[in-house]
Amino acid sequence: MMNEIEYELRDQDLLAFSEHQIQENKEHKKKLHWHQARVPAFLVAIALLLWFYYEDLISAAYVGIVALAWGFLVPAYMKWVTRKQLRSLYTDEDKRRLLGGYRLSVAQDALIEKKLDGEESRIPWDEVLRIDVSDKYLFIVVAIDAALIVPRTGLKTKQLSAFLKAANERIAAAG
Repeated sequence: MMNEIEYELRDQDLLAFSEHQIQENKEHKKKLHWHQARVPAFLVAIALLLWFYYEDLISAAYVGIVALAWGFLVPAYMKWVTRKQLRSLYTDEDKRRLLGGYRLSVAQDALIEKKLDGEESRIPWDEVLRIDVSDKYLFIVVAIDAALIVPRTGLKTKQLSAFLKAANERIAAAG
């Protein structure tokens, strides 16, 4: 079948949709901007005050280093904590059930998801909200907080573009 794709869902892929949603969240963007730009800018202003007004180069250098560290390390720490919380949502049984090879096929009435070990499910097109495409993943959104995660690594471009075209046509026809 031309309108199908085959992929392998790995452990690191499980977090992709949740991270995608978090990165698109306005509150998260605001908090990230605060820690990447505003706090370091305030600290740099203090460092400049120390250097130019008090002529204390050593203290200014320390504050400048803290500003740089804050701008890079706090967002990295926030991402690490978020991933740790997301990983705790999946038990070993969930991972065994979810991970592995899949084949997605575009049928007239539904999206067919077949696990390569034989398990098959059908998702009617009116239940598919949209398809989000990112650099590394394809998210077939079936609810506000749920999606099929398709890693783009290993997919053939021709297959992917034909699959996307057919799937988007079916979603538009059902919507």
